[in-house]
Amino acid sequence: MHSKQYRHIDPGGLLDSVGGDREALACLAQTYLDTAPAIFTALQQAAATGNAANVRHESHALKSMSALIGATTLSDMLQQVERDAQGGQLPAAPQRQALALQLELACDELASCIRDHGRD
Repeated sequence: MHSKQYRHIDPGGLLDSVGGDREALACLAQTYLDTAPAIFTALQQAAATGNAANVRHESHALKSMSALIGATTLSDMLQQVERDAQGGQLPAAPQRQALALQLELACDELASCIRDHGRD
């Protein structure tokens, strides 16, 4: 895994947090892949309906999960959305599109990480 260069995630932190257990890494990574898109969809729906409280809640959840996998750009963007939503400001379409792109990039690399987790 260390031979592959990741640009949108840093699986090293996650691997460290599970004591180097590559099976646990793959399990947590798969959990992210299974849940993050649904959380993002809920964030998008909350933004579309003007529900700042739900935008804040969903962005907070996804931010924390993204930080765990080392998706710092995505996590930082979600932190800003969370802060803005706390003040009642909803993410505009370009911001939601940028979030969607970052989530897709992180998920793609995380899926690759799962495939490669047995190799070094």
